[in-house]
Amino acid sequence: MTSEEEAMGIYDFEEQAQLAAVKAWWKENGWLVILAVLVFLGSLGGFHGWRYYQAQQSLAAARAYAGLEPAILANDAKKLLAGAAELRSRHPKSPYAARAALAAAKASYESGDLASAKRELEWTMRHATEEAIQSTARLRLARVLMEEQKFDEALALLPSNDAGPFGRLYDDLRGDILTALGRTEEARKAYQQAAAKTAKEDAFRSLIELKLDALAGAGS
Repeated sequence: MTSEEEAMGIYDFEEQAQLAAVKAWWKENGWLVILAVLVFLGSLGGFHGWRYYQAQQSLAAARAYAGLEPAILANDAKKLLAGAAELRSRHPKSPYAARAALAAAKASYESGDLASAKRELEWTMRHATEEAIQSTARLRLARVLMEEQKFDEALALLPSNDAGPFGRLYDDLRGDILTALGRTEEARKAYQQAAAKTAKEDAFRSLIELKLDALAGAGS
């Protein structure tokens, strides 16, 4: 036997040994591989199934909210409260649930039902996923509390030094509450902060300046 034939024989023997080892391993562990593949494929199917479910839920929430449009236009507090409650129950994480609650709060407030208005605003403030909706609920709830002369509770809702788009509104409302409390210097500072965050050509700036002028007149 030549050295080349001998080398090939050794190669064949090693290959057969490796194949035998693979067969033995597969016989003992193959079911684990099959299970892992099935789990992986199942997870892919589950992922796409979950996405489909979420899409269907979002569509259902959007349709439910669209169905409230006539009640929103009519400012029908009763229908809006019922619709908001249903959306909260079926789609609590949908942005439409918070929008419906905000609409229900507005209609309730305008009908004189402050308890319902506060309840809807509190829920919206805690659960809204959209910052604008959450901040609007916070402002409206603070105003309702101010009207009830619960000034400390109203002030506690308003974040200080907010640089976001609602910052000037928080400062302005804080100024209104402090004015009602007779804390003139603090109110002036709040209005000045609101003015600093508002463009000079903005009509809201003119309103703030009127309030500052009123404070100056009251202090003279």
